[in-house]
Amino acid sequence: MSSQLLWSVLRKNSCFLVKTRNAQGAEFSCEKGNLTSKNSFKYSGLSNEKAADIAEVEGGVELSLKSGKEGASTKPKKTWNKTGLKRNTRRTVRAVKNALKGYRSDLSDDAVKRAVAISNAQKRKSTSISA
Repeated sequence: MSSQLLWSVLRKNSCFLVKTRNAQGAEFSCEKGNLTSKNSFKYSGLSNEKAADIAEVEGGVELSLKSGKEGASTKPKKTWNKTGLKRNTRRTVRAVKNALKGYRSDLSDDAVKRAVAISNAQKRKSTSISA
């Protein structure tokens, strides 16, 4: 099924869709593969054949890339290739940029922002006891 057709079906009606009731009427999506949580075709992890996801795991960040394997539509768990990044923030950023360079370079900046935010949230604040 084409990506555009899938998006036209999922755009207004999806179990991952979160609508706000304020004046702007913003729509968000909490699906896997949506880096910014915006309900748009560019960031949709369901309708795009190539998608990326950054998730928090214990002690690091996990980069998942959606693969285009044949027969993967019947086995959703096998459509994602996961890579654990349990290094410092600088190496994580470099690994994310390199992974998305030939894959989906338009998502590179958003993936880096999300990876940095997760890495910074995981840093433990040092507590010092003054005598």
